[in-house]
Amino acid sequence: MGNACSGNELPAEDPANNKSDDPKPNEGKAESPAPAAPPPAEPENEPTAPPAQPEEEQGKDESVEFPVIKSAHSLVAKYVTEDKWKELSGHETKTCGFTLAKAIACAVEFDNQHCGIYAGDWDSYKDFAI
Repeated sequence: MGNACSGNELPAEDPANNKSDDPKPNEGKAESPAPAAPPPAEPENEPTAPPAQPEEEQGKDESVEFPVIKSAHSLVAKYVTEDKWKELSGHETKTCGFTLAKAIACAVEFDNQHCGIYAGDWDSYKDFAI
């Protein structure tokens, strides 16, 4: 029949032709180091932003203003008063750092919520009880 090899295959190397005494093509030559990247350009006269607060400190900012509650007929609008907000807005639960702002986010963002407050973890039920 003939040779089973197609024209695309390379012939197998003969181990007898492998001469280990031959130096490798790059042996003995020092490789040149890769060119160094240029340093980043410094912005000119651009104001620098203050460093971001760590996530665990974001909820502890007591200067957070009382939110506008778009769901005006919700339980959030009825029970989360400015006094309660001042009392609880800086508090985070121990379990996962849930805040009152996170709990009422739906009532703040949407105008069609009936309840509008959600618990993020078990501590939310105790910590934000009114």
